[in-house]
Amino acid sequence: MLLTTERLLLREFIENDWHAVLAYQSDPPSLRSAPWTHRLQEDVVRLVQEFIGWQHEQPRCKHQLAIVLQTTHLLIGTYGIRMATAHAQEVEAEATIVDATTAAHGHALLRQKYD
Repeated sequence: MLLTTERLLLREFIENDWHAVLAYQSDPPSLRSAPWTHRLQEDVVRLVQEFIGWQHEQPRCKHQLAIVLQTTHLLIGTYGIRMATAHAQEVEAEATIVDATTAAHGHALLRQKYD
């Protein structure tokens, strides 16, 4: 899956993305809103591998995309859409962006239940 905007690419995660994820998840402003106080390489490698594993699930219920700057190809965040099962009545969407070039930090979470 590949989505584009004027400034961003939203693409599937690849194995080498863990480096950038570790960098932005270790950024002090990011740690203020994170459920952890520090990040270890092995934790981030495992997380990115989990995102990659979701790409092969059928039916696919979890999408986690890397947010990348179009101009530099720098990974600055993640966007996820997740359901517990293919027929779930609730969807969760979450985005985190840490753009060191502009010192912008943001996190948003949306849960929507459908009847």
